[in-house]
Amino acid sequence: MAPIVSCAVTYQVERVGRDGFDAAVTVGHGGDVIPGASALSFAFPGGQAIVASAGGWRQSGNDVVATVDGAWAAQSPTTLRFPAGYQGQNPPPPAFYLGDSACQTTVVTPPAAVPSNTGDDGSDDDGNSGSGNNNGNGNGNGRNRGRGNSQAE
Repeated sequence: MAPIVSCAVTYQVERVGRDGFDAAVTVGHGGDVIPGASALSFAFPGGQAIVASAGGWRQSGNDVVATVDGAWAAQSPTTLRFPAGYQGQNPPPPAFYLGDSACQTTVVTPPAAVPSNTGDDGSDDDGNSGSGNNNGNGNGNGRNRGRGNSQAE
């Protein structure tokens, strides 16, 4: 098979949770129509594992292969999604291949999680703690100005 002209892959992590993530892989190329037998392949560097029920994906160890029904269309990107699990780090795959040809790879990372202030964590809306400076009510927080900790003789 002849090399594929200008293969490009965008790998995007769309959701990250404590136990896994969802990713989208968009494949585009400027060559002729590629038969469905030509697979997209990559290797996970961090031991990630695609969920067994993800259609069109096969994984053996760190090696992952995706096939499409029909053909990879020329000039028209194809996006495939999968859920996966990981432990520890979740680095992106360093390289993708369509058939035997290496693809130019772009990695899109999700935005950093912004902590929500939806629960009552003891702070006001400005982030100030509610247990700061205590002027002697005897609960041990903050400064004691001589009240509340005296002992009877």
